[in-house]
Amino acid sequence: RAEKRLQEMEKTAKKWGVAIGAAAVAAGAAFAAMTKRAINSMDEMSKMAQQAGTTTETLSALTYAADLSGVSQEKLVQSMARLSQSMADAAAGTGEAKDAFEALGISVVNADGSLRGSDEIFTQIAQRLSEVDNGAQKTALAMDIFGRSGAQLIPMLNSGEEGLAQMRREAEQLGIVMDTDAARAAEQLNDEITRLTKAFDGLFIKVASDVVPVILDV
Repeated sequence: RAEKRLQEMEKTAKKWGVAIGAAAVAAGAAFAAMTKRAINSMDEMSKMAQQAGTTTETLSALTYAADLSGVSQEKLVQSMARLSQSMADAAAGTGEAKDAFEALGISVVNADGSLRGSDEIFTQIAQRLSEVDNGAQKTALAMDIFGRSGAQLIPMLNSGEEGLAQMRREAEQLGIVMDTDAARAAEQLNDEITRLTKAFDGLFIKVASDVVPVILDV
């Protein structure tokens, strides 16, 4: 009886071992997939921040605020890029946004004549527009500065300076504000993976080029 009991225990242990091993493999695969997803997200955020003319920290925090306000990340990036252009035009004394900035009482340049940061200007625009009654005037001002996507930003801009600051704090607490250096590293890593993949593609193309004529002869 003791021997039979030991055999049953051995079988049970093996079953548990297989189950635990399978669970460990599945957990490892899920962790790897989530890590790669995070790397891709950081890579994408780094590239979009460069397009928008702002930092990865600012864009990732504003993306969270945009999500809560029903604004797509694509529209946010377009708006931030347009803001940078509007600031440059206004500093040069040209463009539709010049009058809009003046109407809101916002200067786009520092005392030394250099352009202010777009993230700082964005926050100031939000505060000033949050004090304007919803209507044609607010929409027109937003569109003059941010382009056609400006109208879609109004729910987000209505949060004002404090609202945006609160949402940024929430994003930081959630751990979704991305560090610029880390995002650039993720971008570089994905670039290296792409180069390696292309190198393997080239190798197999070379092999196929040598093998195809032989197969045809056969």
